[in-house]
Amino acid sequence: MRISSKHAPTLVAMLAVGLVLGAGASTVSPVSASEKTVDSLIVAGHEAGRADRHSDAIDAYESVIRLAPDRRADVSARLAFQYAWANRLQKSKREFAFARTHAPDDVDLQLGELLVTNWMGRHLEAWRGYNDLSRREPDDPAPLMGLATAQNWLGRPDLSLRTVQRVYEIEPDHRDARNLESSIRTGLRPVAGLFVDVSEDSDDYAVTSVVTEVAYSPHPLVRVVPSINRLAITRPGSDRARSLDVVETWLAVTATARPVTRLGLWGRFALITNPEDGSDYGPLTSNVSAEWMVADPIRVAAFYDRFAVFSDVSLPDKITGEIAGLSLNVFPDPPTRVRVVMDWGKYSDENSRRNAWLTASREVWDRARVRLGVAARYLDFDRWLPNGIWTPVDFRAGGVTLEADYGVRDVWSLNGSVELGSAKEDVAEGAMYATYRLGFFRSLGRWLLDASVGHSEGNVETGTGYERTYAHAGLRIRL
Repeated sequence: MRISSKHAPTLVAMLAVGLVLGAGASTVSPVSASEKTVDSLIVAGHEAGRADRHSDAIDAYESVIRLAPDRRADVSARLAFQYAWANRLQKSKREFAFARTHAPDDVDLQLGELLVTNWMGRHLEAWRGYNDLSRREPDDPAPLMGLATAQNWLGRPDLSLRTVQRVYEIEPDHRDARNLESSIRTGLRPVAGLFVDVSEDSDDYAVTSVVTEVAYSPHPLVRVVPSINRLAITRPGSDRARSLDVVETWLAVTATARPVTRLGLWGRFALITNPEDGSDYGPLTSNVSAEWMVADPIRVAAFYDRFAVFSDVSLPDKITGEIAGLSLNVFPDPPTRVRVVMDWGKYSDENSRRNAWLTASREVWDRARVRLGVAARYLDFDRWLPNGIWTPVDFRAGGVTLEADYGVRDVWSLNGSVELGSAKEDVAEGAMYATYRLGFFRSLGRWLLDASVGHSEGNVETGTGYERTYAHAGLRIRL
């Protein structure tokens, strides 16, 4: 593939670094704005880029621009690529735009700009750009490789594999094509998983969930996941009225499908195999949703949920009901995300609710994908009921959020989030709430590991004055 992070300097240029800067000298700390210093910085940036020391290369090129703004065109293209490899996508996009003003027909620059566009989540835009470029450069496999990647990221591995075959017609032994094809086929392979979740709250409930599943693809556009969930709910107590020990076994099937590029479907159906004796509720629950991609930055979805909620007050029955809603996801620009969710629900105890969520966040530090945002919620039931679940009247909450995800895509990640805010319910006094989460992901060949821990105080999903601590561990293996 034409695009590469290793824009290699010549041997003469590499020797020049040692002669000009001296052994062990800093490659990014100029002492003057002389032409000699600027040239040495350019050479140092080339060498750092060749060695995949992207931060050093960026520092060198930025120093060139700062010391000699008229030399920006000499380093702009390389700087744009280094920004991309360092995941500083906004800066990379701007630098590519500047570089193309000096070389509008440069294919490498067009490929680099489209690469960043794709990485920023503008997959439809990248798809169109790669498609146009492949028509103008029919003998170049690089645009087709970009097109295949965009198609795969849009959930169309079938089209991506066809495009890869077009690459082979141009270059039968294309390494990147082989890697992409292998990655796609690996993603379509069955994956077995074991997940354990434990939690304990301030009401003395301890919940343990153990899920075993196998995911497989009967078709490249369909993923099916049958699973078994053993759910244990316990609460210690000195008397029989307070103590609780319930174990449920659920069989479930989850499926996702993408019948067309812009439409995604999701559904989950679960059946309890051991309902409590004397219970009077349907043992089947279901969730379905459909999402339509209006454009790269706009996605709308509709969903329906038929639920059965555990309550020690209603035992042996569950509190059941139906929820229907709509969601809107907008990405005004790649670092910014806005999500609005509204739903309406009816409960079996002749209660109903209205619920609305608003979250908005913006990436403020791209190296660790740090996002700062706000969140607000309104939840209102017809009336409060002492039925063992949270049924607030005129509940309002708002807070600030902080998220981070540091690591290498699909290889490893250290991530976490914090939310701090205040909440108020009906005529009660307002109270502060806080949630914290820390997570980890690691890919080790066929094995995928993930784990997380979290704690909430006055969680907005369960009411103020409530605390909950939880932990999750997951292990998956590609079969």
